Amino acid sequence: SLRPKLKAFLGEGKPIRLNSRERKIVIDKLKEAASKTGVRIDWMVTMDTGRLTRIPNSLHGKTGFRALSLTFDECLLFNPFTDAIGLPPEPEVPVRITLEVPKFHLKEDSFGPFKPGEEIRLPGHAGIFLVLRGRAQLLES
Repeated sequence: SLRPKLKAFLGEGKPIRLNSRERKIVIDKLKEAASKTGVRIDWMVTMDTGRLTRIPNSLHGKTGFRALSLTFDECLLFNPFTDAIGLPPEPEVPVRITLEVPKFHLKEDSFGPFKPGEEIRLPGHAGIFLVLRGRAQLLES
């Protein structure tokens, strides 16, 4: 039977022989356990060590948000759109909207929605956020 073999292997580290049916059962059970307890890994992030570590308070290049060190409890309450804004609202910046922008919130303020072609002035953190997200172009003042 499979159970005593596995008990001997797991409990005592003894090598065991499994027939093809037993091997399939073990592999299926391990896959099931991995899918229930594992987490998905972002391959692009793990290959790029620069994405694995961030210097605290450095700016994320695609949002302008600050990289923050958080405890587990802080993480539960954390909202990046209010807690990690890395740029000040002043000065305002002129931008041209290049892609549709739904309504969004940064800090206590709401912005949008905006349509492509609109030229507007936004608080610095909001305008740069849209530029970095590829939804707007920075215009000369």
